[in-house]
Order: sequence, then C-alpha cells, then structure tokens
Amino acid sequence: AGALESENIAAVVDFGQSRVFTESAASMGTLFYMAPEQAMLSEPGQLVQPDVRWDVYALGATLHALLTGNVPFASPEHVRTLEEAPTLTERLKRYREMIQNAQPLDWKRTTGEVSYELRAIVDRCMAKAPGDRYPTIAAVESDLRNLRERRPVAPLAKQKGYRLRKFVQRNPFQVLAAVAAIGLLIAGGASWSMRSRVQRAGATDILRMFVSAPTEAAGTAFAATGGVASYLRPIAEEALK
Repeated sequence: AGALESENIAAVVDFGQSRVFTESAASMGTLFYMAPEQAMLSEPGQLVQPDVRWDVYALGATLHALLTGNVPFASPEHVRTLEEAPTLTERLKRYREMIQNAQPLDWKRTTGEVSYELRAIVDRCMAKAPGDRYPTIAAVESDLRNLRERRPVAPLAKQKGYRLRKFVQRNPFQVLAAVAAIGLLIAGGASWSMRSRVQRAGATDILRMFVSAPTEAAGTAFAATGGVASYLRPIAEEALK
C-alpha cells in the first residue's frame, strides 16, 4: 500500500509483510504486481511460506508502471484471459503461466528518459525466477543509491568496461588530469601505434578515447614508465576494481 507524506511525497508503507506473517493459508496480492510463484492457493490445511522476494517483484512492477505509465504484462489480451477464468484457482494458474511465458518487459514507452541502468535494476527486481532477483528490498535500495552516486549497479557489474566508465563519471577531474599526462607517454614507453595515434589526434581525441574506450586507455596507463606511471597506474587500478 502507499501513502502521501506531508510534502506530497509518495511512500510505500507495507514492505516487510513476509517478516510479519511467517505463514499464510493463501497468497494475497494484486495480479500483475504479484510474483508468479506467489499466485497460488494452498491445499486445505497446507500453509504458504511468504518470501521477501515477493516484495522485490512488487517493487519492480510498481517502478515499471511509474516509469512507463503501463502496468507490466497487463495487455488487453492478458486481462481478458484472466477475466474469463471460471475459478480463482484457474485464474491464478493462467497468471503464473502468463508471466513465465511472457516476453521481456517493454521499455519503448516511458514517462521520461529512463537510463539503461535503472531499467536493469527494475528487470532484476522482476526476474521470473526468485533466485535471479535482488534478495531483499535493502539490496534494491543500495543499488538505487549506487545509481544516484554514479557507482556500478549489480546487474551490469560484470559487463566489460562498465566499472571503468562509472569511475570516469565519478572522477572527471582526475580523468582530465590523467588525459593531460598521457601526452607524456610518447616519451615514456608507449607502443608505436599509441604514439602514432597521440601524434595524429592530439589531446582532444585522447579524451574521447578515455571515455569511449576506457579499458584501452587504462592499458595505456599501465604501459607508462617513470613518473607518469606512478601517477596514472593508481588511477587505472582503482577504476578497474
């Protein structure tokens, strides 16, 4: 459930339900915001163990609806299929199959520019398999904070060059200083091809290379010698962590 604070800021107030109710005779939730494995009625006398990752899925669905203006997977066809189910058990069964077989989320229509990092966070929240989601709401909050602070987010952390790009975004002045120092690499042991590129393109092209091809630029820093190396290598090592 949601509420408005005094400054008209939206706040979600019912997370942690699975920690309050350790067992339940039936699943409760709103279709298209429910994790697929949550949409199941228990057998008579059988209890259902709630999962925090249900909350994670619901948060992802809410974020997707806010960012795109559309409830995820709630196409007219899907809604009609659920409405035509003769019983609640059949409706939940159709819902589970619908979500499991659905195509990836549609991000073509949004209420504004949505970064690929924020899309990746929402997609992980709404992963079909519980083990592929964030383990807790706190983990989602941590990644949203990382996004705000221009730090790597978990779903993209293993992409080549991603951590280095985030380092460049967080430390533009250090990078500019490093770029200025790269000119000295011509006399400090850089390869002939890099030396030729520096001579041909000049400092402007070096800056562009450091942003668009940060891994290559970091490799150049490691190739430096003498005083240039002592300055550039710590920056490159920190960026590659």
